[in-house]
Amino acid sequence: MSVREPFISERLGAAETGDRIRLAHGQWVRRYVLLLIGVDVGAAVVAAVTAYVVRFTEGAAGYLAFSLALPLIWVASAALARAYDDGVIGLGSDEFQRVARAFVGLTAVVGFFSYATKAEVARGYVVLALPIAASLSLIGRCLARKWLHARRRKGRCVHDVVAVGGELSVVDLVTRLHREPYSGMRVMGACLASGDGAQLVGLGVPLLGGLGHVAAAVRSTGADTVAVTSSAELDPARLR
Repeated sequence: MSVREPFISERLGAAETGDRIRLAHGQWVRRYVLLLIGVDVGAAVVAAVTAYVVRFTEGAAGYLAFSLALPLIWVASAALARAYDDGVIGLGSDEFQRVARAFVGLTAVVGFFSYATKAEVARGYVVLALPIAASLSLIGRCLARKWLHARRRKGRCVHDVVAVGGELSVVDLVTRLHREPYSGMRVMGACLASGDGAQLVGLGVPLLGGLGHVAAAVRSTGADTVAVTSSAELDPARLR
C-alpha cells in the first residue's frame, strides 16, 4: 500500500509559505517535469520517424507535416491528461494511467477529425505512430522514476512535510515514510492534536506544537506539504 493512500495531503500556497519555500520546492519539480517533457518529445520523434519511413517509402507531404507536429501534439495531449502534475509524478500508477489516457484521447481525436473532415488518414500510420509514442513514453518515464527514486533514497528531490494529527497516526506515517524513502516525503516536524510527542523523539521528528501552530511550523521548517493524518480532534471545519 502506498504511504499516501491513508492520508490527505494539502499543498500550501505561496502566500503562506513565502517565496523561499516555493522556490526550494519548485526547483526540482520543474526540472523533473522538463525531463518528462523531454522523454515524451523524444518518444514522439522516434514514433513519427518510424511510422513515416515504414508507411511512406516514397514520401507524403501531408503525413510529413503531421510527423513534424507529432511531438508537440503528443506533449499537449499528455498535458491535457495532466500527466505532468506534481501530485502524481514519481509515485504510484496515476502517472502512467494518465499517459495511457492521453494515448486513447489523441487516437479518438484523430479518428473524429478524419471522419468529420473526410480526410484520408492512413490507418497504418496512426496504428504505428501513436502506440509507439505511448509505449516509449511509458518506458522513458519508468527509467526517469528509477532515477528519481535513487535520488530520493539520498534525501534529494523530496517534499518537506509537516505531519498533523494524533500522535499514534503521525508515528505510523513517519514509520512508513522511513521504510519507503522513494515516496519522496521527508517529515520536518509534527503538530499534534493529541499526545505529548514522546514517541516522536526516537524517530527524530521534532514536536512543533498543536493544531494552532501548523502555519508557524510550516514557515519555520520551510515545508511545502502538510500531511493530515487521522484524529478524532480533526473535524472538517478545523481542516479548512
